[in-house]
Amino acid sequence: MSKRKEIVPTTPGLVELAQTATRARSYIDASRSPATLRAYRSDWAHFDSWCDEHNLVALPAEPAVVAMYLTDLADSGDFKASTLSRRLVSIAQAHKAAGHKSPTSDETLRLVNAGIRRTIGTATRQVRPTVTEDIRAMVATCGDDPAGIRDRALLLIGFAAALRRSELADLNVDDIEQTRDGLVVT
Repeated sequence: MSKRKEIVPTTPGLVELAQTATRARSYIDASRSPATLRAYRSDWAHFDSWCDEHNLVALPAEPAVVAMYLTDLADSGDFKASTLSRRLVSIAQAHKAAGHKSPTSDETLRLVNAGIRRTIGTATRQVRPTVTEDIRAMVATCGDDPAGIRDRALLLIGFAAALRRSELADLNVDDIEQTRDGLVVT
């Protein structure tokens, strides 16, 4: 068996392009949050395992296979409609990443998903927004110790910038700049 040879660019233009390709890959890796990537991997592993159990091909999957997978999960009663929709997104992403057409764009599969959502879906719950009065009450409970000061800052910055919990948790001191006009949150 012959040993695989690595192609190592030697001309300056090729070296620069190889470095650019590496940087491009890092941007691709950063395009989705770690939690989203974990969810995609977990969902794909579940689908792949289900296909193995039923002697079906996971990649590229036929739309009918994905429809049966969704139906099986919906009938089990163990999954919410939103979880099944996320599974579809994960299956689509895995197909796109492998250079295959996504089976999730099939009209029959879309109708199966819509029927599942109507059958087992739950009504969306409208959450009451936090208003200034609520924030004032929360801030009033924060102490004057370092933890209290931190909590007060997080509450006020999160409210003023309309940040989601995950965005607030990912915030670093370097992401905040004090200017004449106030704080700039990047």
